[in-house]
Amino acid sequence: GPIGPRYGRRAHPGRAPTLATRRSSQLVVLRGAGSFFAGVPQECELMGLPPHDPLHALLCAEDPGRAHSLLFRGVSVHTSAAVFESLRSSAALPAGRWRVMSAYTGCGTFLAGLRTIGQPYVLVGAGDIDPSCRALIEAVNLPGVAEHAGARWFADSRSDEATLGAPPSDLLLGGFECTTVSGLNRHTSETNIRGTIADLRAVLRYVHAHRPAAFVLENVTRWKAESLQWALAELDALLEELRPLYHLPPPEVLCCSWYGAAMARPRLIWVGVRR
Repeated sequence: GPIGPRYGRRAHPGRAPTLATRRSSQLVVLRGAGSFFAGVPQECELMGLPPHDPLHALLCAEDPGRAHSLLFRGVSVHTSAAVFESLRSSAALPAGRWRVMSAYTGCGTFLAGLRTIGQPYVLVGAGDIDPSCRALIEAVNLPGVAEHAGARWFADSRSDEATLGAPPSDLLLGGFECTTVSGLNRHTSETNIRGTIADLRAVLRYVHAHRPAAFVLENVTRWKAESLQWALAELDALLEELRPLYHLPPPEVLCCSWYGAAMARPRLIWVGVRR
C-alpha cells in the first residue's frame, strides 16, 4: 500500500505470563501465581511509556488516581510507535523532522510514540478539552526546546482558530471523545455520539484547510459494533470526502499486545497519506 508494509506484529514471549486487567479505577496485574495493584510506573510500562521519557516523570509526580485517568485516555505507545514506523516509508513525509499538530490526543502518548522510535518532530500546535492534558503536552514539548517555542495552544479543538487558523503541519494526530461509545457507558445517547462525530468533523476541517502529508486518527473499537453502524457510516462518509486528496486504506484494529504490551487495549486506527 502507499504507506509501505502495514503494522507488523512483534512477539515478546518473555512477557506472556503477565496480564493486566481493570478493577474499578485501578489496574490489577496478574503475574505468575500472584497479583498486585499497579502503581503509576507499572501503568506507564503497560502503556509502553519508557522510564526515560519526560511524560513518564510527570505522570509519576501526579496523584496516582489522576495519573491513571490521564494515562489511559490515549493510545498505547506500543501501537502509536508501530504506526509511525510504518509511516516513515511514505514519500509524502519529509526525511527529517516532522511538523506535528495534535488534537484530542489525551496526555500525549501519541507524541511519545514519535520519541520512542527516535523520529525528530516539532509540535506546531495542540488542543484538548481537558486543561490537564494540554498542560502535560506543553510541559513535555516546550521546556528548553527552541523549535517548539512557536507552538499554538487551543482550548477548543472545534474552533475556527484551532482548525482554519492553526499552523500547517506534516502530520496530524487526532483522537476524538470515546466515552460516548464506550461499552462501559450505560447512559450514552445518539445526541452524545453525534457530538463526538462533530469532534472528528472539526479535526478533518484542519485536514481540508492545511492538507498535511499524513494524518492518524484513533478511537475505541466499539465503533464497529452492530448498534453503531449508523455512526461508523457517518465517520466513513466524512473521511470519504478526502479520498481525492489522500490514500485511505480501511481502518484497522490494532492491539498493543502485538507489539510487546502486557494487555490488549485494541484501538481502531485510521491513516491517510497525501497523494
